[in-house]
Amino acid sequence: MGTKIRWQEWINMALGLWLFVSPFFGFGSVNGAAAVNGYVFGAIVIMLSGAALFLSQVWEEWINMAIGVWLFVAPFVLSFSDMHEVMLNHMDVGIALFGVALWAAAMYPLHSRGQHISHVHKV
Repeated sequence: MGTKIRWQEWINMALGLWLFVSPFFGFGSVNGAAAVNGYVFGAIVIMLSGAALFLSQVWEEWINMAIGVWLFVAPFVLSFSDMHEVMLNHMDVGIALFGVALWAAAMYPLHSRGQHISHVHKV
């Protein structure tokens, strides 16, 4: 998509920012596994979205989708599923991030998604 700024990048950036600051607003301890997960992946999403505002690439959306899946399963893998609000926060952000990234990736032309369309020539 080149340098065209899309609204999805701003949504992704907002989701990353929320994930990063949510431990300070009562969504878990500011030092636990959930908080560290939020800080790390929030920062990654913010950086990817910031970069995509300047030069958008489809691989950034694939990484955001993978992070969305991780955020959904992280409460169970990192053992904070007993913290109901924190778990739902991670899962909600993960679902939203995955959905927005999927939508943004679908807007790329086929050739930039790594797919090549072969033309059949009749003789």
